[in-house]
Amino acid sequence: CSKYGHIEDSKLVLAAPDIVSVFMKYPKPEEAAECIKVMQGRWFGGRQLVAVYFDPERYESRDFLD
Repeated sequence: CSKYGHIEDSKLVLAAPDIVSVFMKYPKPEEAAECIKVMQGRWFGGRQLVAVYFDPERYESRDFLD
């Protein structure tokens, strides 16, 4: 993901036994947008990635789970 810009911070969250969420914080929205565009739908470890924008306020408060 660093190919698309500087990663300020990242967080890995185990949401369920078979669901892993990885959050990346970029300083510029266009860097995040490029990463989302490239990563969406790709396969990693036999699983298809879902890449979406995440609310910065929730990221800062570490509110990762719904």
